[in-house]
Amino acid sequence: MNYRNPELLDRLAAEYVVGTLRGRARQRFERLLTEVPECQERVDTWQAHLAALPAGLEPVQPPPRVWRNIQDRLWGGLPQPGRTALRIWRSWAVAASVAVAVMVVVQWPIDVTDPVPERVEVAADRIALIHDEDGEPMWVVQANLERQLVAIRAARTVTPDDDHAHELWVIADDHDPVSLGVLPEEGRLERPLTAELQALMARAQALAVSVEPAGGSPTGLPTGPVILEARLITG
Repeated sequence: MNYRNPELLDRLAAEYVVGTLRGRARQRFERLLTEVPECQERVDTWQAHLAALPAGLEPVQPPPRVWRNIQDRLWGGLPQPGRTALRIWRSWAVAASVAVAVMVVVQWPIDVTDPVPERVEVAADRIALIHDEDGEPMWVVQANLERQLVAIRAARTVTPDDDHAHELWVIADDHDPVSLGVLPEEGRLERPLTAELQALMARAQALAVSVEPAGGSPTGLPTGPVILEARLITG
């Protein structure tokens, strides 16, 4: 993976700061902090950017039953140390949620130039980051419902065998999976959203990736194993 790619480096730094970069991917990134000066610079930039967020937020006190329910599920009957840890967890969870929302609006707008990314066009209002089982980024999916457009970028080269392809599906509770097409093995592509997909994306919760015959599913529904899933974040 080319860690000197500015777009990839910026995305990894953002995920590292908000805590969504995990496992071996996070360990590799931490090694990069000592080896690649640009890496530390991007981390410092994101830390400074996100540190200012709480100043503009109005505090909201949830009902006591909300935290009691969370405590029961996470800690059961744990004594006071567990309760202290829970308070710490609450603070970081809120900060991470805010940070992810800001990244969707500010950091990952859809660009219409290829192959050089530009961040000056219409902001994406739906985004999903698809990682493999080790936490390595594979694809970034961005959608703008007003423009009826979805953009998909491969974070690295993904090469299935000649007889298979990776296909992307929109997942909503009230609808069968609907295909967004075969995922690119490398680079970036854009596809128009039909009226059906536009409406579905507006209420979808997730995207999924299945292994299909070369060219995509012959039935219009997943026929192979679903190997990856990603939450669809609303900006």
